[in-house]
Amino acid sequence: RAQPGEAEAGMSKYARFAPGPAAAAQGPAHGGYSAGPTVPDCERYDALLPGFKLWFASMDGFGEYQRSFFAAYAGYFNCYAEEHALLYTQLHKDFSFNLEQSIDGWLKAHNLSEDELGHMLQQARLRGDGEGDAVVGVLLGLLEYEPWINSIFALRRMSD
Repeated sequence: RAQPGEAEAGMSKYARFAPGPAAAAQGPAHGGYSAGPTVPDCERYDALLPGFKLWFASMDGFGEYQRSFFAAYAGYFNCYAEEHALLYTQLHKDFSFNLEQSIDGWLKAHNLSEDELGHMLQQARLRGDGEGDAVVGVLLGLLEYEPWINSIFALRRMSD
């Protein structure tokens, strides 16, 4: 089992924020105190979430990296070519690394930890924030190879 803050084998370090068995496997580690964020923390997350969603999609944030990545490698995504399969996996690794680095930079700029990001996104999900759910879905989809490669080819077809 991975230590807190570490990714489990074959799993993105942000996958632990998704609902399901991976998140439940961590179990309670709160020592008798409230396991969730405090009221001031929740207020802070509420204030930061709109900025995170905007940054994630905007050309001033991670959206610019997505656009430039696609522009740089668009030729490889005209149609799936088996001879590029190794290149696709390497491009995905690079993309995922840059996504994680970008998110880490945003977190640092806003004095948040990865766990606090998880609490912020979970809080949005519990409150029925559809945009927050969409961000989590896109984030996890970009970090997993199959959804990523499918979305890259779909984007390529839509750009024609």
